[in-house]
Amino acid sequence: MIVINYVGESKKLSKAVLDSSHLSYNNIQKLLRNKDIKVNGKRTNKDLLVCDGDKVEIYFDEKNITLKVDYQIVYEDDNILVVDKPAGVEVVSEKNDGLLDAIKRDKQLNELFAVHRIDRNTMGIVVFAKTMAAKAEFERAFKTHDVEKVYM
Repeated sequence: MIVINYVGESKKLSKAVLDSSHLSYNNIQKLLRNKDIKVNGKRTNKDLLVCDGDKVEIYFDEKNITLKVDYQIVYEDDNILVVDKPAGVEVVSEKNDGLLDAIKRDKQLNELFAVHRIDRNTMGIVVFAKTMAAKAEFERAFKTHDVEKVYM
């Protein structure tokens, strides 16, 4: 469940949820159709206006939800992909789409490997290997400490 205590100018429920969560627009529409969203304690299937102070509760099964993952590509070549990961997103997730799944889907890649991870609530740079050879080289580099991770 996600709870949003909405603050700001009035806007459509779907836009408020889209801006305040990692749910995709299609998932929000599906949740509305199924009356899985409450506004101020009342279930709704309408894309009504939410106002400053409204409480929005969203009920969903994480296994059936495709999350919208915002990320920025910092560098890319034939072997690696470097991404700025936002906080609140897992690099690899078994429950729902993680950053790895989102990038594979967005860039239509069959192979992409997370060569390291950072915590879900941590934002920062994540490196992905686009080939098995690059993956093996990164695994060796991390194991021998040729790559240094820095946390700020």
